Amino acid sequence: MANDFYDKLADLSLLRRAWHLARNDSRTDFMFDPYRFSDFAFHLDDHLNGIARSLKLGSYHPKPLQTIDVPKSSLSVRPGSVLSIEDKIAS
Repeated sequence: MANDFYDKLADLSLLRRAWHLARNDSRTDFMFDPYRFSDFAFHLDDHLNGIARSLKLGSYHPKPLQTIDVPKSSLSVRPGSVLSIEDKIAS
């Protein structure tokens, strides 16, 4: 059952739509990327094909979360985490 889901998720048109949604959603992340993942977008087809290939083979594994301290007030911080752009696309 999980393999059927990954096969459907590996469709390039679906991954391309997920890329646009993930890029738009990243504007509200704790860590702001001023280039809005332009480095990823520069070779977008290669990156999406790589994600699709690993989903089809069942070898896709999420990367560890990036954890940061987010200011809560002038004297305290709270933990925050951010997914990688690849994980945002695949999830």
